Amino acid sequence: MNAPSAMASRLWEYIVIRDRAMLEKINEMYRWYPTRNAAFAIVVCADHRKEKSQPMTWLFDIGFAAQSLRLQAEQLGIASVPYLIYPDPGGRVDKFRELLNIPGHVTPAIIIPFGYPAAKGRDQVWDPTIVHREKYKNN
Repeated sequence: MNAPSAMASRLWEYIVIRDRAMLEKINEMYRWYPTRNAAFAIVVCADHRKEKSQPMTWLFDIGFAAQSLRLQAEQLGIASVPYLIYPDPGGRVDKFRELLNIPGHVTPAIIIPFGYPAAKGRDQVWDPTIVHREKYKNN
């Protein structure tokens, strides 16, 4: 599992969760039960010991890593939806650290449940009004 990385820090770490009981415990942390029907989930984390001199670039790395996982899954016909763990609404980072035995120098940032869709999802619709040429134009 590879992705672009700011300053080549490659600070991402992954926790693959397949255990149904663990997925149910994760559901209890969210209002909308993200792992209810998932075959598995991956928690994308940042190991801050690998951070280079620029603070907060880990957020880009984690986003790239999550997107790379999702694009590969889509190529295989597997559905996925990312859910934020960080920033920390309601102490979720600490709850994930405790549940998954994550050390303090590692931040769990995103959880991505994966599974085969029960039905085809809505199509992504291209909106040309979001692209501006040369200067921003109010539409």
